Amino acid sequence: AAPYIPTSIINFSLNYGYKAFMIGANYNMVGAQYTDYLNFNNETGEGAIGKLKAFKTIDLNASYALSHSKNKFVKGMTLFVAAKNITNEVFMASRLHRVSSGIMPGGFRQVNAGVRVNI
Repeated sequence: AAPYIPTSIINFSLNYGYKAFMIGANYNMVGAQYTDYLNFNNETGEGAIGKLKAFKTIDLNASYALSHSKNKFVKGMTLFVAAKNITNEVFMASRLHRVSSGIMPGGFRQVNAGVRVNI
């Protein structure tokens, strides 16, 4: 198999909106994958070579549109919050094929919030 082509990729999203509110959830699964053309299964000591195991993440998001506001400036705003990898799954996302590099970890749990403005 060619490097960095997973055996499977599954993405599933479910979103629900009611008036100005929107909530959603995403499930992402990436299957096992080789990181080199020789398809080594075993990991080297420094982590530069070896097969990456499958991993999954779950993300959540919510938003509230201020479109009902009478204030012209606020009317184009949406408040949002997004949580990535809520289970805080630890996984290897990539490898760098140099002795000084090795394993590249995937994204950890994180929560982002903000204001989106439509002009």
